[in-house]
Amino acid sequence: MITNFLLDHAALVPVAILLVALVCAVLGHLFSGRRRVVWTLTGVALVPVFALMLVPTRHTIDEILCRRSCPRSAVRATPTTG
Repeated sequence: MITNFLLDHAALVPVAILLVALVCAVLGHLFSGRRRVVWTLTGVALVPVFALMLVPTRHTIDEILCRRSCPRSAVRATPTTG
């Protein structure tokens, strides 16, 4: 959902990255003296990353990489020169 919004509004991507960077910098400054809180927040932040990486899919690696039986809509037309 967030990805679709950012794809539709490409001009907001730098603003979103800047906002995330500023929020992270402020939180890092606030919690710089509290190592236990920082490590806890780091662990909590890694949970969705590992969950998304480890969720099994019903597709094979060839289907994901579009090596075999790739639908025509997924193949981009290459521009020709001349």
